[in-house]
Amino acid sequence: RPTGAEYQRASFTGGAKLPYVSTGGHVFEAELSVRTDAYSLNDVTLAAGGTFEGEQYRALPQAALTWRYPLITRINDASLTVEPIV
Repeated sequence: RPTGAEYQRASFTGGAKLPYVSTGGHVFEAELSVRTDAYSLNDVTLAAGGTFEGEQYRALPQAALTWRYPLITRINDASLTVEPIV
């Protein structure tokens, strides 16, 4: 459009998941990820007045740890699984 603000954004997300099963049957899973965004802005009106032109960047890191303990029992010809998850 001929007037007004112009925005362009590029995003990238990367990460890893690392599972571990103990000898007692506990399942741990660590997850690390980061999302990065790059913005190119032109003629953006600011709340304090004036306009902004340029680039802005941000990174959003995340970490998570999950614990599961699957409990399995057999009932006749079927199996029953109860799995608490934290």
